[in-house]
Amino acid sequence: MLYTQIIINGLTIAAYLALMALGLTLLFGVLRIVNFVHGVMLMLGGYAAFLCTSQLGKTGYYVALVAAPAAVAVFAVLLNLAFFRRFTGNLLSGAVMSIALSVVFQNLAWMWFGGDPKRVLTPFEGVYRFGGLIISKHRLVVVLATIAVVFAVHWFIRHTRTGRALRAVEQNPYAAQLVGIDTSVLSYATFALSGALAGLAGALIAPTQLILPNMGATPLLMAFVVIILGGMGSITGALVAAVVVGLAQSLITTLWSPQLAVGASFLIAMAILAVRPTGLFGR
Repeated sequence: MLYTQIIINGLTIAAYLALMALGLTLLFGVLRIVNFVHGVMLMLGGYAAFLCTSQLGKTGYYVALVAAPAAVAVFAVLLNLAFFRRFTGNLLSGAVMSIALSVVFQNLAWMWFGGDPKRVLTPFEGVYRFGGLIISKHRLVVVLATIAVVFAVHWFIRHTRTGRALRAVEQNPYAAQLVGIDTSVLSYATFALSGALAGLAGALIAPTQLILPNMGATPLLMAFVVIILGGMGSITGALVAAVVVGLAQSLITTLWSPQLAVGASFLIAMAILAVRPTGLFGR
């Protein structure tokens, strides 16, 4: 029974890590950009959820699940317009620039929102009990919402014209341009989708923790572990690695110490990369 509970808790962790890692993977796979502002986007999704619920009460959380992804998607598009479009394909310079932007936006968030932790109300309060198992209603919503979003993104990439264009740019951006694909437009679409996923992750995780300007730091760190472990640019790898890291964190937190969980995730990633340097599904 204990290990079943560990698996349930691990899948909850894996859910929001998958949303974070999916957005980062899309950016790297299509645009060859490493975006450290992604943690700020998760934080903005959390604050968007707080603003909705503080004004509308618990029912405002339903609004937040739409408003947070939409607002953060717009923010991501503006970031691309102002900064990232100049660094497409330039990994080192783009990464340094995104680190600087992350620090700037996080400091602005401390100034704007202050250091007082905020709480987000959720209409999904309470738990389900099955024998000795305890399942939080909100955490169950997080898992189910993530599964639905992952399938929606998969369908979008596989079965829509824009999705096929994204795959073409990922495989060969120069050939994609030669056949008439507008890569500049696709860069904005990729940023919008990535931002929406981060904003949704922030809104989903918000009721489970205190909202602070640095709340995206640890999820961002773990999301990078996930995409490196799964293989940079591999969506399948990111999803599988999210489950591996989520289960590992749940197991170590339950049986040993929460402080060991992050370090242990890095050790697992190092062990796998020592055997397979490209990650589980990397090319």
